[in-house]
Amino acid sequence: MVKLLITFVAFLLAFNLFSAQVILIPNIEANCSNEDSDYNQLNRVANVLKTDNLERGEVIVEFYTDHGRCADGSYKTLLIHDNASLTFWKEGVNFPWTKYPFVSSLELLDENTAKVTLVFDIKKLFKKKAMRKFAYWFTPAPKTHYKWYIILEQRAEGDVRVVMKQI
Repeated sequence: MVKLLITFVAFLLAFNLFSAQVILIPNIEANCSNEDSDYNQLNRVANVLKTDNLERGEVIVEFYTDHGRCADGSYKTLLIHDNASLTFWKEGVNFPWTKYPFVSSLELLDENTAKVTLVFDIKKLFKKKAMRKFAYWFTPAPKTHYKWYIILEQRAEGDVRVVMKQI
């Protein structure tokens, strides 16, 4: 019964991501069962939610993230420092004064988990292209960086697909 319930919940989560047109790569849980994986550091992203606010011309992407390492075959979360940050780059040349078509926020929920919110302005985002690609670094601790791509593609008016891919 428990396995059936877990399978059903996993199906609902997968269906929710598919219907919201969010693709997460890799979309697997941190695997620490391999004996070679001890002390590998990992960054997990979970509960990705995309909300379209077409009246305001926005696409909002929210997700939770943590980082940890494999030890003794299991995943151990590590502390996220108070000065954790997100650093973004867009395609092409980036200058310190480069304006981005989104607003980002990083909120520490507890000592191990952060909530990231990205609010994209659809008109500015897709002004010249139907697909935009950004790279970002999540820096949970000094000298610790996890690199991701976030790709947004406008398929039709008000239909935006989001792909998050770990580099």
